[in-house]
Amino acid sequence: MESKRIDENTIQVLINQDDLIQRGISIPDLMNDQDKIEAFFYQILDEVDVYHDFDHDSALTFQARPMQNNGLELLIKKVVNQSNDVGLPPSIKDQLQGYDDDQSLNDQPDDVETALADPTVDKFEQVVKLVNFEDLVELAQQLDTLNLVTDLYQFEGDYYLVLTFINEGTLTSGEIRDRMAVVNEFAQPASVSKSFLAEHGKQIMDQTAIELIRHYFS
Repeated sequence: MESKRIDENTIQVLINQDDLIQRGISIPDLMNDQDKIEAFFYQILDEVDVYHDFDHDSALTFQARPMQNNGLELLIKKVVNQSNDVGLPPSIKDQLQGYDDDQSLNDQPDDVETALADPTVDKFEQVVKLVNFEDLVELAQQLDTLNLVTDLYQFEGDYYLVLTFINEGTLTSGEIRDRMAVVNEFAQPASVSKSFLAEHGKQIMDQTAIELIRHYFS
């Protein structure tokens, strides 16, 4: 593990795969538990902050980016006159109000416009497959998540993203198609359903996958 002081408010840490292995942790492990992410980042901070300039009670941000060697580049920053930026932004939680994880559109027509025209349909669900984490990070930087719930699973070494568009009467087929066009730049349609992934795969992030990835791996 290598660390470098960028300026008085920023530390850069390069964490390679061996460092992760020594700690018995992987990137999917981190993503599976927000508390584990925070604990790991603060553990790294304690190791590299030799002058104890970055107090845990200070306002800090942690930004992580996957590297080609399956490691992480972590930027630890002090933020002046702002609240701690480790937790999940409240706006994300607001978007999830009323979301029922037990409901899905797996039995609804595939055509977006037909599904949205049905007044009994309040969600439209799509499952896509990504072969590497880097594509997932790139997608998270570009995807608009308004009225969108995202769950992340891992199955047989691949990542699967379940996108559930919440229809509150204002969602249009054009908006869904535009956002799916962005998704399809980084992913491909999956041949499995959310229920299959819930039974046979490993859930890594629940409901706010894209927001969490954008938040921690920007």
